[in-house]
Amino acid sequence: MQSIISKKLKCLLLVFLTAFLLLNSSSCFSAQMIGAAKQKRQGWLFVQSATSGSLKKIKGDPKHYRLILKGVSPSMIAFTDRPARKGRIRTVNTFVNNWKSYKGKDNYRENPPNASLVLSSNGFEDVIVVCLKNPKYNRRNQTLSYKVKFIELVNNHKQRNLRVAVRRGMPKRFHRIVLFIDDSWSSLGG
Repeated sequence: MQSIISKKLKCLLLVFLTAFLLLNSSSCFSAQMIGAAKQKRQGWLFVQSATSGSLKKIKGDPKHYRLILKGVSPSMIAFTDRPARKGRIRTVNTFVNNWKSYKGKDNYRENPPNASLVLSSNGFEDVIVVCLKNPKYNRRNQTLSYKVKFIELVNNHKQRNLRVAVRRGMPKRFHRIVLFIDDSWSSLGG
């Protein structure tokens, strides 16, 4: 009788141990899956550079301009939001093609990105904040253009010495351009 109890007890312990291990491993597996899903949904920000550029009003559309960048580097930097801290080099051609084809929830076609355009013009350094739309890239000519809409800057510094000088008129031509583009949750960067 004693050996039967010990066999039953051993069997019962084995069942509990197996169940415990299965439950524990499935929760670890779930945590790994959640971690992997979060990793896939990282926000990617982008940096593009060019040697010169211009802004032209679009006829019949008073709110939009055509930003034309020349001497565009064929590659660009993509980097993630915190906490991942990853960086990649992407081609401009891939970036533009993915912009047009990506159909996810937060795509650039339906929800265009904001960008800071850092430029030099007539001895002045400027930062212009814009919304970017409809990129067109010519790899052979190294030109990239966007339809842009200016985002108004609010200067809320009340102290006179902290106020930022905001240029009234936009420069028509400029050089040494860096464009910092808002994040995308798509495959544009990753």
